[in-house]
Amino acid sequence: MNTSSSSSSPKVSANEAVALAQIAFKAGRIFHCEGKGGGGKTSILKKDLAKAMEIPPERVYLLNMSGMGPQEMLGYGIVDNENRDLYFSKPEQWPHATAVGEDECLLILDEVTNWDHASLSLCRSLLDPVDGIPRIGTHELGSNVHICMTSNRAQDGSRSMVLDAPFVSRSLTVTLEPTLDGFLDWAATEGLASSPLYAFLKYSQGLNEVDHFNPELPKRWVGAPHPTPRSWHAALQLTQSEDELLADSTMLGLALKGLVGESAGLAATAFCYTVSRYCTTVSGIRSGSEDLPSLDTTAQYAVIYAALRIARKESMKDPEAYVASGEADWLVEKIILPAKGELKRWAYCTASAIGIPLKNHPRRSAMQGA
Repeated sequence: MNTSSSSSSPKVSANEAVALAQIAFKAGRIFHCEGKGGGGKTSILKKDLAKAMEIPPERVYLLNMSGMGPQEMLGYGIVDNENRDLYFSKPEQWPHATAVGEDECLLILDEVTNWDHASLSLCRSLLDPVDGIPRIGTHELGSNVHICMTSNRAQDGSRSMVLDAPFVSRSLTVTLEPTLDGFLDWAATEGLASSPLYAFLKYSQGLNEVDHFNPELPKRWVGAPHPTPRSWHAALQLTQSEDELLADSTMLGLALKGLVGESAGLAATAFCYTVSRYCTTVSGIRSGSEDLPSLDTTAQYAVIYAALRIARKESMKDPEAYVASGEADWLVEKIILPAKGELKRWAYCTASAIGIPLKNHPRRSAMQGA
């Protein structure tokens, strides 16, 4: 392997990666997805690609041989004293022909540029089988196994090497560039839209030309925490229901800076602290003693998000009844409808994403801006 860090492979989104992988398989190629650690390469192949190809989880084989030698790939030698022969055990991590037959399988060779050179060299028999049968050592793989590879690049803060030419020339190679919109859509389906950081990412991204979501690493990266889709996933999980942590700006700041880095952590903490401060404002608006701030957009974000968190807790036992009985009217009439147009639609969609079915409310059209 050489140590060049340049990359000219096309940059693609998660959806494009899934589509291109299937194109690669039809062309008889390996699909190679490279990019920064934490960008979701392995998850996209293991879950999204498998789902698109209707391959069940038990036929998805994820193999990462980082730190392991070739013997773990080939199997250990077993002596047959009676026949004076030697054969090799079959490591279970491979989709062997005897186990999968002609079933369609997905084999993901994960972080291949971190593998031992001798181990990776054994995979060359998968690239161009002499008799058309892919093998690892003496073991035949299933006849309908689709192969993917993932790797990190040197510019992504990795010490990984670059794949040798025989691998690259037999692969369809792309660089995964996760998009914020795609990440937020996924986070909403995972039930993470109740975190104030969901709103932070949605509305703060690009302000002052700062990328807090998935920025390039500094040229002299010293190993400090930095924002990636993986680290934001953890931050969203941490803040989706931890009200005590949200109210403690010191501990919240330390936690977020430890997950997404200094700059993004500071900005996210400030936003979360603003949300927690406005919880009392929600009570005032709900009782009629205060109104939704009309001029301060940031304040509206915070008040709406605080209100959604309160409504989510109130509606958890029976969300449908919460809306149908009129218990959600305070949220609709006093919080969402007075908000600015873009925020109004966002509040309506976010409420649905966290399990409050405002689609059943009689003022649905007004909240959607229709």
